Amino acid sequence: MRENLSIYHPVISFLFFVAVIILSVIVMNPMFIGISLICALIYAGYLKGVPAVKFGSGLSVSLIILSVLFNALLNHRGATPLFYLPGNWGAVTFESIMYGFTTGLMIGSVIVWFISFNVIISSDKLTFLFGRLLPAGSLIFIMVLRFIPRYKEQIIKIGEAQQTIGMGVNTGTFKTKINNGARILSIMFTWALENAIQTADSMKSRGYGLKNRTSFMAYRFTSSDKILLSVVGILVTSVIIVFSSGFISSEFYPYFELHGKLVGSPLSFWVIIYGHLCFAVLSLIPIWLGLKEYIYWRNTNNTEIDDTSGIKDMIQAQNRGVTL
Repeated sequence: MRENLSIYHPVISFLFFVAVIILSVIVMNPMFIGISLICALIYAGYLKGVPAVKFGSGLSVSLIILSVLFNALLNHRGATPLFYLPGNWGAVTFESIMYGFTTGLMIGSVIVWFISFNVIISSDKLTFLFGRLLPAGSLIFIMVLRFIPRYKEQIIKIGEAQQTIGMGVNTGTFKTKINNGARILSIMFTWALENAIQTADSMKSRGYGLKNRTSFMAYRFTSSDKILLSVVGILVTSVIIVFSSGFISSEFYPYFELHGKLVGSPLSFWVIIYGHLCFAVLSLIPIWLGLKEYIYWRNTNNTEIDDTSGIKDMIQAQNRGVTL
């Protein structure tokens, strides 16, 4: 079961993603955010395979390049000029490049984390988490997440159906293709309106919005959830303490400093290592859970195989007339 984090309470899964995403945003340190991106790619590949890793890597590289270019051209702060642009465009500084690099890295890591978020946090879990606190907002958000893939599938079906009768977007002249595309969109909008009416009728018949309406809760907080929540809380607290002390915060202007309080003492060095290590362990918690589950099921299967082989030996011995 690859979605091992989803077997825990929805609060645990949601808090895990909130923690890694918020820490990736507020800790503007390229090394720290690089760890976040690597762990996000590992988890996305674990959940959705190599295509997710390729997509996340390509998107992150593109965002980093764009962020570096825009920041270098528009932001000329910094005390280390690398070269001067022609005209009155100003200087391209090392500090502006590093700030753009870190910003692109941060945006890429957050997007890749959301790939795994969409797999683990399903619509029913969002309803469970926010249905009572924000009923209207959570409903709209869930409907958007649900309808986008549905509309995509439906428009593909409509296009294929129109193609079979010679009215697809790949048939005829340019004007004919435009007319066929407009016809497909018209059919799509009609289906969407009918679907919205059916959804509204269904919600009304189920008593949505009525006072004192009960809801079914399929999730219970177990001892495993408490242990995992404690581990996440300890790791997040450790990272926050190290960050608040200034050991893993970077300075970009006027000079770039990777670690604000890296003064060369052995204590500061180990504190920085500890902060990065805690975040790496936090980000890889789903992978640790997957390895634990894999080892458990492998040992269970081996035990079952050994028991089966013992039964076969007993049957063969009885057929030979031997008493074990």
